[in-house]
Amino acid sequence: MSFGNLTSSFGFSLTFWAIAGAEACALLFIFVSSLGQPQYGGNDGGREMAFVFFILTPGIVLLLCMLLFAFSSSPLWRVLALLAVIGPGLLLLGNRVRSAAITHQIAQMQLGRGYFATRPLNDMGAAVVACDTAAMQSLAPAVDLNAMGKYDMTLLALAVDRARDGAKCTRGSRLDVVKDLLALGANGDSGLDGAFAASDSRILGALLEAGANPNHVCSYGTPLVFRWCSSLPLAHLRMLIAHGLDLDAKEYGAPLALVLALNRRWDLVEVLIQSGADWRIPREDGRNVSGELVEQLAELRAEKKAVPPVMLRVGDLLNSAPQQSDPASDG
Repeated sequence: MSFGNLTSSFGFSLTFWAIAGAEACALLFIFVSSLGQPQYGGNDGGREMAFVFFILTPGIVLLLCMLLFAFSSSPLWRVLALLAVIGPGLLLLGNRVRSAAITHQIAQMQLGRGYFATRPLNDMGAAVVACDTAAMQSLAPAVDLNAMGKYDMTLLALAVDRARDGAKCTRGSRLDVVKDLLALGANGDSGLDGAFAASDSRILGALLEAGANPNHVCSYGTPLVFRWCSSLPLAHLRMLIAHGLDLDAKEYGAPLALVLALNRRWDLVEVLIQSGADWRIPREDGRNVSGELVEQLAELRAEKKAVPPVMLRVGDLLNSAPQQSDPASDG
């Protein structure tokens, strides 16, 4: 059969009209579905743009292809019309497949199964999420408890995240799951990031008691504590100090006390100074805790805002400290 006869055959025409009809129905369905959806964020033109790009333009292209196929006798134009209607269909199918894959992956991660490369590790992750300590005990000998999966996830980090989120266990507690993993040999450092963000200080306490390093350095090469300076609970800082936190740790040349002051966490600055941190250490540009305190107090008074008592207490601590030479002027 010649190329021209093939493009004019009944089967070829049936294929084209079946695909074109399916796409027309899909566009109509999308259009009707969009009519019933509420519009958020005000009349910013988003719905109109979506209509133009995802319904009107494809509809016009589809109509032109249908006219071209119906009225053209050229085999080449009929093939091009078929390819033009197949393309959007393949794109739509690809988007559907990709969306389904993402949905499945998210669902598996919620179950604890989507992070790791091997089935035993995924089974262990599912046991962690389900608080199934018996399954954890039986699976532990066959898995690397400190293996890292997607998004730098470890079994302990998964347990800490679930404990931090407050998800309840049908049996036992999330904290018990964290403690069981630590007892089985999980490295406490891998759970610190989530524990710093948790409101329950017992999670961080369990990690530190099991040997987690309070001065753990994150992937950026700086102590992890700096990442949480703006939101770290006071109880967490006390616990970190009790387990050996470096009170004069630095991030890019800025000491911890100064970074806390810049974040207006004077409650943490107070505890840090009371614990022995050297508040006189300046940043490379000369900025230090006392200078920051003076600036923030002046700002509050200029705006006629109440001065938090903790700032006054920090001021008393600085004024009562023994006079020393300023490290910025030494040498």
